[in-house]
Amino acid sequence: DATVCDVCHRRLCMRCGSHEEDVAPLLGGGQGAARRRSSAQLLFTCCTDCRHFIDKLRWQWAPSLCLSPASIDLQRLYKELAASMTQLVVALAQLDGLQRLCSSNPGAHPSLNECWAELGPRRDAAIAAWEALERVLDDLAAFEAPTDRMRLLRDNLCEHGKNLRDTCKSSLRAAIAAAQECETNRPPPGTSTTATWITSSRPAERYAFCETSCPQELLQRAHPGALPVPDAGIAHGCIKMLGVVATDMPEGGSRVDIVADVDPKMYSSFVVDRQVRHRVLNAAARLRQVVYDEQRLRHEEDMNEIDGLLSRLQTEE
Repeated sequence: DATVCDVCHRRLCMRCGSHEEDVAPLLGGGQGAARRRSSAQLLFTCCTDCRHFIDKLRWQWAPSLCLSPASIDLQRLYKELAASMTQLVVALAQLDGLQRLCSSNPGAHPSLNECWAELGPRRDAAIAAWEALERVLDDLAAFEAPTDRMRLLRDNLCEHGKNLRDTCKSSLRAAIAAAQECETNRPPPGTSTTATWITSSRPAERYAFCETSCPQELLQRAHPGALPVPDAGIAHGCIKMLGVVATDMPEGGSRVDIVADVDPKMYSSFVVDRQVRHRVLNAAARLRQVVYDEQRLRHEEDMNEIDGLLSRLQTEE
C-alpha cells in the first residue's frame, strides 16, 4: 500500500514511513499567538521528515504539549519557587531598611510619618513572602517524581530554596521583631506643614531615597563574576542605612533631611561617630552643590534669554 503525506504531498510507504500526528492544538497559533481550543483531534498522515517538523512546531508554539504531566508540574513549581524566593528577598530588604530608618529616628519627625505608617504593611508583606516560600517548598517535597532525573532536579530545587530560607531566617526574625518594637514605641504623628494643604494649594511633593549595603552572603550566591565580591581577608565597612527625604514646603522651597547608619568597622567609637557625621555632611554638601549649580544654570539661561530679547528689540527699533 502507498499513501500521500498530508504535509508535503510526497508518496510514502504505509509500512515503513508513515506517521499520524495530531495538529489540532496548533490551529490558529504561532509563537506567542492565541491558539484555538479544540477538543476534537485532527490527524495528519505524514512522512518522517514532516513528523519532525510538526514536533518542532509543537515545541515552539505549545511547549507543554511535548511534556509529560509530571514535567509540567515540576516546571510550574520551579516558576513558583523562583518568584517566591525573589519576593522574600525584596520584602526582607524593604522591611529591614524601613525599620532601620524609623529606629534611628525615634522622634516625631513630620517627614517620617509615611515611613512609620508603612511598617505594618511591610512586615505583613515579609511574613506573607516567607509563608509563600514555605508552601512552595512543601509542594516540592510532596511532588512524586517518576524518574531518577526528576527526583534529582526536585531535590536540588528543594535544597536551593531551603538554603535561601535558612539564610534569611535570622535576618527576617530580627527585622520583624525590630519593626514590632518600632510600632510599639511609635511616637505621636508629628505636625507637618504639608498636612495643612488645601484644595487650591499646589500639590505637596515628597521624595525619599534609601540604600543599604548588600550582604556578602547574597553577593556570593550570585553568578560568579556578575557582582564584585569583597576580599574576605580585608575588613570592609557597611552602610546599614543611608536615606534622604526631600519635602516640598507650602511657603516655597524644600526641606531636605539626611540620615545615616554606617559601620566603618573601626575600633574607636570616636572615629566611627566622626565617619558617620562626615558621611551625612558630605552628602548634604554635595546635594546643596547640585541644587546651587542647577539654580545658577537656570539663572544664566534666564539672563541669556533676556539679553536675546533686548537685542531683538534694539534691532527692531
